[in-house]
Amino acid sequence: MDNYPFLDSQINFDFMSEFSSFLNEVAKGDYTYKFSTDQIFPSRAELIEWVRKIAFDLGFAVVIIRSDTTTGEPERKTFILLGCERSEKYKPDVQPSVSGTRKCECPFRLRGKPKGQSWVFKVMCGYHNHELAETLYGHPFVGRLNVVEQSILVDMTKSQDTTYKTNKYRLLLLEIVRVTSIGLTFIAVFAFFSSERQNNFTWALERFKGLLLTSKGGPRVVVTDRDLTLMNVIDNVFPETYQMLYTFHIMKNVKAKCNMLVDNVEAWDVLMEV
Repeated sequence: MDNYPFLDSQINFDFMSEFSSFLNEVAKGDYTYKFSTDQIFPSRAELIEWVRKIAFDLGFAVVIIRSDTTTGEPERKTFILLGCERSEKYKPDVQPSVSGTRKCECPFRLRGKPKGQSWVFKVMCGYHNHELAETLYGHPFVGRLNVVEQSILVDMTKSQDTTYKTNKYRLLLLEIVRVTSIGLTFIAVFAFFSSERQNNFTWALERFKGLLLTSKGGPRVVVTDRDLTLMNVIDNVFPETYQMLYTFHIMKNVKAKCNMLVDNVEAWDVLMEV
């Protein structure tokens, strides 16, 4: 190499250039400064909520990786370990999640522990080995309700009179229920309205549409109670969706319209079984 000093200089230049690029990339993915704080939190839940709020603004979701509580055993201590939702090892044979997120062993870690009656935490690793999301709106994990929101929802639901569509808040309830591939149902959306106007239904269904990350055309079938305003909005928001009516409401109308035409109890029972 002594006979070719320019090669030695070129190699050193290339190495320093690559090393500098590496440091820049690491710096871009390091968010330690965002979570560095001397703040003392009144509870474990408030610590987690603070961390998740910062993470949400940055574009990633935080999950509890591990936690423990002191039970009197000397080797056990109360702590909580938080990390990026992409912290686990990617398994190629596993179906991707609804959000499309793939695990990539992200090293981001925060460790929280009690301090007297309060909680504190420190950043163990503030680096992410992946790009952060531009937005997390519609993400199934961050869409979960917090404790306060759950309490409000339970309170409003308990106050609901489904017969007259009234509650102590004087709001109407729209409830959207979905069915899984194995026939199980789950509540997808709650919406409280001041009135059954078309713009209210449109707003609710547009928000619902934003949650359907894997369905470009929307649900294949929607079953309603034949609320004409709602049905018109469904046609506008989900034009490719086929609409059907609840059997319960069909039979309710049959009873209301045909009861006066059938005066024989046995004949009526046979009609209701059809």
